Amino acid sequence: MSPLATFSVIIAVYLVLVYAMYRETLPAIWGLMLMSVLTVAIVAIMRGGVTYKDFYALMAQGAYRVAPAVFSFMFAGVFARSQIDTGIVENVVKRAAELGGDRPLIVTLLLGLASAYVTLGAFAGGAFVCLVIALPILLSLGLSPITATVIQAFAVGHAGMLWAQHWAYFNSFAKVTLNEMWPFLVVYQPFVTATWIGLVIYQFKVNKLPLRWSVPAKNLFKVERKVPLYALLCPLLPLFFILVLKMSDIMSFILGSVVAVIVTQPGSGRKLSEYPGLFSRIYINGINDMAYLIAILVGIGYITRAADFPFVKEVLGQSLQSILPSSSIGFILFFSVFMIFFDLFRGPGQPWGMGAAVFGAIVGLGKYPLLVTGALIAAYDSFCLVGDPTTGYVVYACALTKVSIIDYFKKVYVSAIILGVIGIVLLTIYHGMW
Repeated sequence: MSPLATFSVIIAVYLVLVYAMYRETLPAIWGLMLMSVLTVAIVAIMRGGVTYKDFYALMAQGAYRVAPAVFSFMFAGVFARSQIDTGIVENVVKRAAELGGDRPLIVTLLLGLASAYVTLGAFAGGAFVCLVIALPILLSLGLSPITATVIQAFAVGHAGMLWAQHWAYFNSFAKVTLNEMWPFLVVYQPFVTATWIGLVIYQFKVNKLPLRWSVPAKNLFKVERKVPLYALLCPLLPLFFILVLKMSDIMSFILGSVVAVIVTQPGSGRKLSEYPGLFSRIYINGINDMAYLIAILVGIGYITRAADFPFVKEVLGQSLQSILPSSSIGFILFFSVFMIFFDLFRGPGQPWGMGAAVFGAIVGLGKYPLLVTGALIAAYDSFCLVGDPTTGYVVYACALTKVSIIDYFKKVYVSAIILGVIGIVLLTIYHGMW
């Protein structure tokens, strides 16, 4: 059977797994591992040449494939926890909301922008805390649970493509770094933010929410632990250390954590003898905060290891070689359609799922420059961070408001498509593919 036919069978099996994840009967964590085993089995049955040793190699070596990214995420979690435990996250979000006063639209926009700012450095841990702080405020403004969830979950993730630890992971298969991608990301980010603002305005109009209203729960804006104003710059520290001082991502997170504790010392009442215990809690709890994402990464490691078997690599490579477009219009149409249908539920277009293997194969073919593939990953990353209902903070937000992740998905899907397609069109213009 031809490589393309074999690849089609793999896609068909993926769709079955998607249905199981859509019905919430199969967790994404197990779906990735199951897909890696099934990928090897499908190719083996249809192409031949697999032995029990291949499955043993898959199980034994899969987790090691993402070891550098796992360590990066661990220390990113430590940095995030330093922002949370020192009160920086609370100060940024609540002070921003307070500026909006009795204007619900302005409060909502400021909450979202503040949350996106916090997550630049505090990543998933910061996103979870922002949700805990912001969602009660949004609900008190009169937003329905589904509207508040859609707006705030989109908000905390819409700057995700700027997260340093994302590019530490993408570099493992795309061979591009944050420094190399930064010029394109700076151009693309305003379009993503504008899409989120458009969604907020649309939701206010459709739900007929007032633009001015007396906020019923002023106490929600109260900051429990005030920190110096200059401490509010701490979420930017990893970006500064990586982009300006050219430090490694892990070193940036470690140093940023130390700086966050030091600059929040004034007014905190902390004694010098409390520092060892504080750093220990930040270290342990920060790693614990990343447990879900690390579990996802391990599953991705199995997927990428499965794609590295010669017989699987041959199928992926030959299949992609026959369908990847060369013209700019073909590029936009193909990758837009592929994103809409397969950048979900950890599928073949999802950089945080099977897509890691697919993008790795695209890089291996050398059909497009590395920076073009990196920009394409950024567009797909933005889409899945907002639109994929298996994303960690989306699941968490839905749990907080008791909203179905499928209802969330239906509400946000069109907006996710818009920002993803914008990214694909923009990269073809930016990289002169016309």
